[in-house]
Amino acid sequence: MWRACAASTPASSSPRVCWRPTKRPNRTGGQRCAARRNDVALRVTQVRSGIGRKPPQRGTLRALGLGRIGKSRILNDRPEVRGMLVVVSHLVEVEEVSES
Repeated sequence: MWRACAASTPASSSPRVCWRPTKRPNRTGGQRCAARRNDVALRVTQVRSGIGRKPPQRGTLRALGLGRIGKSRILNDRPEVRGMLVVVSHLVEVEEVSES
C-alpha cells in the first residue's frame, strides 16, 4: 500500500500569526535636507552606454529618464535619486544646478 511522505501531510494546527506593520515615526529630514531639496537640483547626463550592463543598471537608467548617450535630465536632489545614481555612477555624470 502506498503511503504519503511526511512532507505532504498538512501541518497539525499551527497557530496563525497575524502580522501588522508597526507605525514608524515621521521622518521630516531636517532643515539641512529641506534646504537642499528646495535649492539644489541635479543635472544627470548619460556618458556611457547601458548595452551589456546588468538589467538592474539598465532599469535604473530608464527610471532616471535616460536611455542614450548625451541625454540629460534635471532631477530633484532626493535620497531616492542619489541612491539610483550610486548604482549607475560609472555610466553618468552628475552636476549640481540651482533651480532659481
